[in-house]
Amino acid sequence: MMELWKDTFHDSSRYIQLVFDAYFNPDNAFTVYEGDKLIAALLGVEYEFMSNDGVGCSVYRGLYLCGLATHPDYRRQGIMGKLMEEAERSAKARGFAMTFLIPADSHLREYYHRKGYRTTSFKRNQTAKREKKEGQTKMYIYTFKEFFERKNLEFISKVAQWCCDREKPEPHSATILHSKKDMIAIMAENENSFFITDQSFDPEYPILAKIRAVVFPTAPNEKNDTWGIVGIFLKEKEECISSDAPMVSLPDEIADVIQETYPDMFLEFKLPYTGRELRIGVEAIPYAMTKTLEENENIIECENPSYEIYLMLD
Repeated sequence: MMELWKDTFHDSSRYIQLVFDAYFNPDNAFTVYEGDKLIAALLGVEYEFMSNDGVGCSVYRGLYLCGLATHPDYRRQGIMGKLMEEAERSAKARGFAMTFLIPADSHLREYYHRKGYRTTSFKRNQTAKREKKEGQTKMYIYTFKEFFERKNLEFISKVAQWCCDREKPEPHSATILHSKKDMIAIMAENENSFFITDQSFDPEYPILAKIRAVVFPTAPNEKNDTWGIVGIFLKEKEECISSDAPMVSLPDEIADVIQETYPDMFLEFKLPYTGRELRIGVEAIPYAMTKTLEENENIIECENPSYEIYLMLD
């Protein structure tokens, strides 16, 4: 499966190894062979979602389908469609409320739409510009790379749990719940991931009270020379009042210290779009597609329902 993944998507061996080390489960591996030759495969990854109806919260399960790959000699024969149906049947039998996936381009989006998937999550792009404020608290940035090098895995695990504890849905919405394993994987995959404190930091401090924010950025690459952010976890969540759409906003002092360290970070600042309406002037980019497997009032079968799927590792 790893070889077929690499031949199809051309990801690095290190990244593929990381994905399979973290998420491979034989129960969620779906394959097609011709003789001894693997000709198609996909990997399912289990996630939980929490919904908030304004009164209370409920949790349901979704199976993320990734690495959908068919050997070039066997494409356009309906093999992947049948494999997806097998994965969906298996997921439904095991009590999953839905399957979901993230198409790489518009052609795949059309293909999955024909298979019964609907766009249910959007990303939005925004340009942000901050001005330096006087008298702000001095802050410090620490990358996770140094803690991996020191093999301080206990502290990394605590930070991962700190992030998980802040992943809660707003009223009348739902959100994917990342596990500690997810958080640790993105720290390991992207060595530029960092956290911010407002004073000198002691990693043995018992309750992580000094951490103000944890940020998972995307580093510049050959195709794009700007930084982006795929995950932000704040000690205290603040909402930005916007005429366009709701979004998470960084407190000014945290935004300033990031911009000083990574000057191009906010040239392309990506966050999940979770509003129920696409309003004029908002650039909403289609992201995840979902297929409902059972009756569930928390899952709305329409374009752009108000729940959030945002896979940082993806």
